[in-house]
Amino acid sequence: MNTRSAGSERHDTRAVVQLIAGDGRGGADRIALALGEGLRALGLPVAFAVFPEFLERHDLRAQGYTLYPLTRRRGMGGARDVRRRLADARLILSHDSGSRHLALNARLLGLSTPIWFMRHCISGTSRFGGVQLHRLLIQRQIAVSHSVAESLMASGYPASRVDTVHGGVALAPFASPDAAEVAALRERWLADVPPGTPIIGMVARFNVYPAWHAAATDLKGYDVLFAALARLTLPWRLLVVGPKDAADFTALRAMAAHHGADPQRLIFTGFVERMGPVYALMDLNVLPSRSEGLGLGAIEGMAAGVATVASASGGLREVITPGETGLAVPEGNAHALADALHTLLSEAQTRQVLATQGQRAALERFDAARMSARVAELIDLHHPARSAAQ
Repeated sequence: MNTRSAGSERHDTRAVVQLIAGDGRGGADRIALALGEGLRALGLPVAFAVFPEFLERHDLRAQGYTLYPLTRRRGMGGARDVRRRLADARLILSHDSGSRHLALNARLLGLSTPIWFMRHCISGTSRFGGVQLHRLLIQRQIAVSHSVAESLMASGYPASRVDTVHGGVALAPFASPDAAEVAALRERWLADVPPGTPIIGMVARFNVYPAWHAAATDLKGYDVLFAALARLTLPWRLLVVGPKDAADFTALRAMAAHHGADPQRLIFTGFVERMGPVYALMDLNVLPSRSEGLGLGAIEGMAAGVATVASASGGLREVITPGETGLAVPEGNAHALADALHTLLSEAQTRQVLATQGQRAALERFDAARMSARVAELIDLHHPARSAAQ
């Protein structure tokens, strides 16, 4: 059976099915796409079980993947759909909270296909709650960083069934962006910025939630960055990549003003599909997260050759070697972040050294090919392919 034929929805007992509930824009979604390409290049049949929102952004059929389109259904309807459609797969690999719930519920309804979780965030699973279901129903968990692995084990999941594989994406496009695209984006977003003004970039999601207010703390650390920018005496503009709509933009401007940063210096790009040229616009890349499973925004910026400052939080501690491949600041510390930004903006040589060394480290350690090879090894070791007779 050729799982690469466009439009095929026939079951393949050799296929690794990536189950994703996201809309194709998040870091976990992008890592899943990169993993699919990497596994397929290594000869493993790969399929995707995704929702319509994902397919609006990624034409998986045209890319030759076996596809199991899912529909949003109330109650256990979605889990029944997963149980029915993925019963014959070699392995189901979920990537986010929504897909984990679908997979767990499908197992409770009788799905026998092995299920693995790829964990992209710090686990909050209670030792006395969901982790008991995980112990019983989930064969293995792949953590995208040692910090994520440690959180899984701390919650009570058996260490013998946790593997650490640093997440990654194809990084070559970040190291060599198209010059024409860079020029077009510069004209689009930065045409009115005075020449020589440093461009600081932050690539991170942001969602206005019901209890939001301007003084709220933010998981990705936007509030910390705004408080740090308020302390900078050097000129700056902030290129904000990730927040997707007008409500996000309005909320972030209010948060910036609350912390004393000029909201008029914020430049919003909206959702961007091809990120390589965007990083090329930046003089600095920053990610001051309070909790970060890995930190794809830091990795991509480093791969693009941009000096990067991040919090020493979670997986970011594995991404940046302080003083060698970037700068790390204590989580939530706006004063330390302001000092780091000032240092790199005022010391061009330091900025260039960190950019060069950071790029080398990112390309060596976090490329998708490296991730895919390790995941393929784990699949072959722990779940050999079913025979054609099955």
